[in-house]
Amino acid sequence: MSNQKRLDALRQELNLGDWEPNSEGIYEIVFDDGLEVQFQSIGDRRLILKSRLEVAPEDPASRESFIRDTLKRSLEKIRRSAGIVTIERSNRTLWLYRQLRTDQLDDAAFFAAIEEFLVTLEWWLQVGQSGPQASLPPDFILRP
Repeated sequence: MSNQKRLDALRQELNLGDWEPNSEGIYEIVFDDGLEVQFQSIGDRRLILKSRLEVAPEDPASRESFIRDTLKRSLEKIRRSAGIVTIERSNRTLWLYRQLRTDQLDDAAFFAAIEEFLVTLEWWLQVGQSGPQASLPPDFILRP
């Protein structure tokens, strides 16, 4: 199924009414609790889900610590989530991404993938508000 049909199904499921993309062709939804998600088509069969998490500190020492803590949190979450975290260098913004192959998903799987993305987004936002390493156990060890 095409991205446009998937997005139309989402619009209907959420009773969004008229839902138009912004000037860059990105659809945006603000879910419960202010969770903002962007939906961007890549071709006709791939869809990117994207959410802004936070901005890295400007100070180089603080930024290095922030990136190290983010990496640790990412390693903790990577096995349970299909989302990835990136840092946009131009403005130090931390983003959560997930790519979906819409041609391989039925409506139920598509909605489940969005729900899983929202759960992951909530986790990242809670961890960010809790401060560095808030969710890591004290004996956290990196293992292959």
